[in-house]
Amino acid sequence: MHTRTNSITSFFLCLLVWCQNGYTQASCKDFDLLNVPGKWNWKLSGSSNPVSPQLWTICDPINTEFQRIMPKAPDGAIAYSFMIDGGPGTFYNLKKGARYYRNYFMVKDYECNLKPNPVAQPEGTTGCWVYFDVNNHNSYGKQLPGGIELMIDNFRYLYHTEIWTELDANGNRLLYSRSDGRTIVNEGYLFSASKRLPYRKITRKELYESYKNFHEKRLEKEIERYEKAAKKDQAEYDRLPNDQKQQQSYRLKSVEEAKKSLAFFVAQKEKMNKWYAVAIKEPGLTEFANPEQIAVGQFDPEKLKAAPGLGRPVWVDDISFYDTTKPATQPQLIFLHYRRQDEDLPKKNFMDKFFAGFNLDLLYKMVGDTLKKPGKFNVISSSIDDTKKTTRQQQESNASSSLDMNNTAIDQFPADWRGMKNISVEKHEGKKWLALTKDGYWYPRQFNKEIKDGFSLSFDLSWNPQISYYSGLFTVTLGEVVYDNARQEYNVEDGGSAGLSMYQGYTGDFNRIALWFDPHWNGGGSLTIYSYDRSETVRSKTQVTLPNFFKDKNKHQITIERKGFDLLVFDNGNKIASMQDVFIKEVKYNLFTFSRYKGNGAGKEMDVFYVDGVKVKY
Repeated sequence: MHTRTNSITSFFLCLLVWCQNGYTQASCKDFDLLNVPGKWNWKLSGSSNPVSPQLWTICDPINTEFQRIMPKAPDGAIAYSFMIDGGPGTFYNLKKGARYYRNYFMVKDYECNLKPNPVAQPEGTTGCWVYFDVNNHNSYGKQLPGGIELMIDNFRYLYHTEIWTELDANGNRLLYSRSDGRTIVNEGYLFSASKRLPYRKITRKELYESYKNFHEKRLEKEIERYEKAAKKDQAEYDRLPNDQKQQQSYRLKSVEEAKKSLAFFVAQKEKMNKWYAVAIKEPGLTEFANPEQIAVGQFDPEKLKAAPGLGRPVWVDDISFYDTTKPATQPQLIFLHYRRQDEDLPKKNFMDKFFAGFNLDLLYKMVGDTLKKPGKFNVISSSIDDTKKTTRQQQESNASSSLDMNNTAIDQFPADWRGMKNISVEKHEGKKWLALTKDGYWYPRQFNKEIKDGFSLSFDLSWNPQISYYSGLFTVTLGEVVYDNARQEYNVEDGGSAGLSMYQGYTGDFNRIALWFDPHWNGGGSLTIYSYDRSETVRSKTQVTLPNFFKDKNKHQITIERKGFDLLVFDNGNKIASMQDVFIKEVKYNLFTFSRYKGNGAGKEMDVFYVDGVKVKY
């Protein structure tokens, strides 16, 4: 634990005493760990195998850049420069081709060790790393970023995930994955003169073949295992003297259990062969595979196909990505990724300097690609913060926007909307509406525009007149959500609590104002407004009764306005709520969403809200 002293001088005196006498009666409270001078340890081997000088020479630009931006590691931290040599061949069982190696950096805090004498030493473990993987997307080709299913097929691994790249405002290529249909992961940066990905999609035929081969090997091992077990148990029983066989009759149960297991796996293998004989004759085998699931623990081929919207592609490492005529050690691909530990100040300072100072263009130079900002510094900070042209144009425009469902076909999700695409446009009382029939959250695309003084949001709202008393609430949320400038999308879909708390829970870790509309309360409707800060503290709350917002009184135009730090709400032109200082002054609110909140009660089949005629003014 970090402790502080009134004077840094006492720390250096303690160090002097330790060096001269070898021991001291001082305790950890006598010095400040945050001010232990930062230290670098350069060019260490990350494994028991020595790293060739040639590989260190190739990676010298990376180490030199770190020395330029951080001649000394930040105080309170010790940084290490490592390298691992993956050996010949990036891919398994290939002796010819690009050589994989990793130049990586680890950052540790100092901690106080009381035994035998108080001393400042590097912590035992750390989670703060920077990785530069050369000629591979990840260590030893074992896992595609974001992959969740792993299968061996002729030395290849299969990865069941969506994978794509986006360019940031500087032209850097970021790698993204989505392996569960919703959670988007920013994996890191790809540097290569080739614009291809180092992996390719496989066809349905390839998937079927690999699935059959994998389970055939698995089942044959199980069959062999239980055949041996049954024979062994039977032989041991047969060798018993007759007078002991009755006493040890339990051995026969072991034999029967082994035979049952054997019969099960034999039947599974027969089922697999019958399935494959039919599957391999299906039409469309040259199309890309798009399964819902790849079961490896059991033979389950039914989900190798998927209903619309439930499938994901399958990838393998693309051997042809690498030019085998080039020297094996020449960088053809560099994959940069990192892990931060910002709760520890020395590590945060290290990563902040890395983000703000490390010139990514030197990596483009290493792989033979064009520089993105010649004569300038192409750094991660600007990659994260700089907006692309489309976003910038949207943010600079003060024009009002009007969004309705007239141009969206029935049973379709609006094209320029985001969120959970589990609902669609439907007819209600003679016109088109976005029908909120399921739990979820949805919003028009907004490009990180700030909800500031003068902001106005209005929309038409209706619901089924037979809506239940136990219906879930209709919710409008005004929040501060991280915006990914490269994707030009909010990170709501990234699996964080922001998305969760917009529609099915109260907890979250972002600043927001939630307006909960209930059209079937105690004798009328109601509106409850909460303002939460990032720590989930309620900054303000109010609730109003709405007698004209109830059951069959279901035709409303809602308007929400920001005036300074106050919030005003109107229903059909009548003010129904006014809250002072509901907006937190230091917060930049940048996203509004519509959602169904806690819609899990009785009568859910009638629990439908309808939205149309959305108008926004910034």
